[in-house]
Amino acid sequence: MKIEGDNSCGVASVILGILSICFILLTFLALLAPLAGLGLSITSLLFARAQKKHGANKWSKAGFILSMLGIILNGLLIFWMLSAILRSYSQYKALCDAAGGCDKILEYLQAQQATAGAIA
Repeated sequence: MKIEGDNSCGVASVILGILSICFILLTFLALLAPLAGLGLSITSLLFARAQKKHGANKWSKAGFILSMLGIILNGLLIFWMLSAILRSYSQYKALCDAAGGCDKILEYLQAQQATAGAIA
């Protein structure tokens, strides 16, 4: 049953879109926040499309814009986090190779520090 003037899906879309963008700020507290933000963005997009089917209005348009912004920003943040993890892993592997094995990293770093201390 279609109710005239029903904006519930549009309002839900806007609220979820705003929350998905706010989850970007929580990244420094929880590493999974961008994944939750991406999920909220996708849900917001679905609500915006549902509102558009019931009747396109400013709520459906605002929800769509916010959900797309949330998808883009959270996606970029997830990409950045994954690239940082991969970069850290490659540096760790290089350190393992330089030390002659991952179990010898501590001794290698202590020797490096002693050498640097002797020079200074």
